[in-house]
Amino acid sequence: MPLIRECNSSTRQRSAPVFNAAHHAPVTHPLIPLQVYGLGRSEELIGKFARQNPKADSIEVATKFAALPWRTKPSDVVEAAKRSTERLGRPIDLYQIHFPNAWCNAQYWDGLADCVDRGLVKKVGVSNYGVDAMRAASARLQERGTRLASNQIQLSLLYPFALENGLVDACRELDAEVVWAVAPPKAEPVAQATVPEGHDSRRV
Repeated sequence: MPLIRECNSSTRQRSAPVFNAAHHAPVTHPLIPLQVYGLGRSEELIGKFARQNPKADSIEVATKFAALPWRTKPSDVVEAAKRSTERLGRPIDLYQIHFPNAWCNAQYWDGLADCVDRGLVKKVGVSNYGVDAMRAASARLQERGTRLASNQIQLSLLYPFALENGLVDACRELDAEVVWAVAPPKAEPVAQATVPEGHDSRRV
């Protein structure tokens, strides 16, 4: 669940109690501050909240690499992860590519594997990837000795297409966790009811 999108005094006051309560949450999805939210400030706040909470180690924190046009090398992914770990004050539990790039993608996947090799991150994933791109990412990561842990996608009763176009099935096949994208606040109760009956709500 993305915790902080805008960094101001109001969001800081609201976000700290959410972080502190996260270790009680009955879901497996991580808190996701994201590098691009507040230009890193959201990660700094998560790091601050964690230092103030003795149970912070039980809270999974994820962040994403923004695949901007001028970031095209594996080293860009690694350097961004280093800066994120410095702001968070801890290794990244789940590091995802925020969105595909029209110019390069394989370089990002190598960057993810490099981050695992260097101990900067524990698991890696992607976000907003379709079936073909996700399969390609998974294959490259396997070649590098790691695995694709997740794909964060838009999925709700209002937007069920990932269930219809084979994307969720492909995630299951690859054993990649489906991390739900955030729904607008008024749609959240609908988003929480998206899992077909008989499926584990934590895995979709």
